[in-house]
Amino acid sequence: SGCASPGRVIIGHPFNPVAHLAGTIVALAVVQIVGHAIIAGTSSDKYDVPDERERAFDRRATMVGYYVLIVGALLIGLSSYVPNFAQGVLGASAVVAGFVLAAMTLGWPLSATFSGRIYLKIGFRNTSLIGSVTIVAGALVCAVLSQYTSIGMVAVACFIIGAGLAGLVLG
Repeated sequence: SGCASPGRVIIGHPFNPVAHLAGTIVALAVVQIVGHAIIAGTSSDKYDVPDERERAFDRRATMVGYYVLIVGALLIGLSSYVPNFAQGVLGASAVVAGFVLAAMTLGWPLSATFSGRIYLKIGFRNTSLIGSVTIVAGALVCAVLSQYTSIGMVAVACFIIGAGLAGLVLG
């Protein structure tokens, strides 16, 4: 028949759900950074009482909520898209697609063993920052995945994100 297999072509263009998820994560990070910059830039020093917008982002619970939201979206997104991408676009079997996702669950505990030592030396905040940068690096690797990518490259991207999650969650 003339139909393309699901996930391969949408309106004549190849669709990569993993790259779409990675692009969304990077876009959310950019929006958060720009939002913080705008709030910091528009705050006025002529009043002693902090603006309500500043207090909202200074609260630790709010920032933890943002991180929990990002981690949850990342885990659910990868668990949903990576096996479908591996099977539908790369043509891997269901077992191989599961092993690709398992690379994330290998990267997480391996990195967690070192994260504990790292945060004792450089502190929680810096360890969390390293984890965040590692997650963004893994998301960028996911963003360049295509239908010509090897299954090993997808596994490496998942491993990098799993390693970053260890630093983010422990930090």
